[in-house]
Amino acid sequence: MAADITDPTQVEKLFHDVKKKFGRLDLLFNNAGVNNPPGVLLEDLSPADWQTIVNTNLSAAFYCTQQAFHLMKEQTPRGGRIINNGSVSAHAPRPNSIGYAATKHAITGLTKSTSLDGRKYDMPVVVGALAANPEIYATGMGVPVEEIGNVWTRAMAHPIQPVPTTNPPCQEVVIKGADLTKPGGGLASLPVPISTPGFDAAPYFTATLCVTKDPETGVRNMGTYRGQLKATDRLGVRMASRLSGAGGYLHWQKYQKLGQPMPIAIVVGCAPAIFFTGPQKLAIDMDEMGVAGALAGAPIRTAKCVTVDLEVPADAEIVIEGLIDPELLEPEGPFGESHGHVNLQEFNAYMDVTAITRRKDAILTSIISQVTPSESSLIKLIDIRNKLPPTHC
Repeated sequence: MAADITDPTQVEKLFHDVKKKFGRLDLLFNNAGVNNPPGVLLEDLSPADWQTIVNTNLSAAFYCTQQAFHLMKEQTPRGGRIINNGSVSAHAPRPNSIGYAATKHAITGLTKSTSLDGRKYDMPVVVGALAANPEIYATGMGVPVEEIGNVWTRAMAHPIQPVPTTNPPCQEVVIKGADLTKPGGGLASLPVPISTPGFDAAPYFTATLCVTKDPETGVRNMGTYRGQLKATDRLGVRMASRLSGAGGYLHWQKYQKLGQPMPIAIVVGCAPAIFFTGPQKLAIDMDEMGVAGALAGAPIRTAKCVTVDLEVPADAEIVIEGLIDPELLEPEGPFGESHGHVNLQEFNAYMDVTAITRRKDAILTSIISQVTPSESSLIKLIDIRNKLPPTHC
């Protein structure tokens, strides 16, 4: 199909014909580019030549992006990918290339605005609702700020065991099989934020409760580990956050010795009293779900996962089920961490997603993980300020 992409009328017809012939659009690659006429100096560049460069390099990319937006938002499943071909000239121009360099620099702005204004999701996102300040944290626990430490001490001393239930709200929608890998399906259907734009390797789940089980003792662990989107059915999971290893990492080491993949369920969105147990370093043999029950003042309702042998909070918003390979590691990161620095790329575990379950009206929860003080650092600092007793792992 041929068209003059500097003419918005022809561009509109082009995309209409694409929809008519192919039914959908999954990828737009904007690559048109022209330079100054050879040998023409900046002071000699005519307004007509300048306009030709702008029309070809910038306006055409906007016209195509605008029409792609229309198609990608209307089609089922919604979404697609738009790639704008920039140039090093945007930052290190060649001589006598003002038109090319200026428009390629503008392409960077077009790309960032496109990403910001892109596909709208059917699911809302909440950020800063868990621990943006001590008062918000205390509200989540239902106690005054000055009582946070005492409540934690009592909860660890007197946990309340969870109670199983059936037909849980967290499984009102179940996504598995081919629905995990279709265009726009699986993890791509979730509005996962980019925590530190320009530095993070991908969108990341930050407000997670990663549920695993010790294959020897059956003791459950719930830890907060970042999750990097790698594909519609794959996540990078960073569990080895310190020398001794987080609870989930210690479980993974045991599965490694058994030569078996480790079942894992990642909870995204749940009652604050449950979530707050994830970042805390409780004793390795202490079930966070029992501590969460004591924090809440009542047993936490749990439900069996659909595809793995684990239990999760029944009233959770979203649950991602899957298996972690016992041997293979993959590059993961970089990511802007809670200490205020970028954690560089390293080799970490990856998760093959076997199911995504959620509420019909699910809300995706994310925490701000950037330069301190931030929400992710405050979750840990609150306990120090309230003088919690020392704990392990």
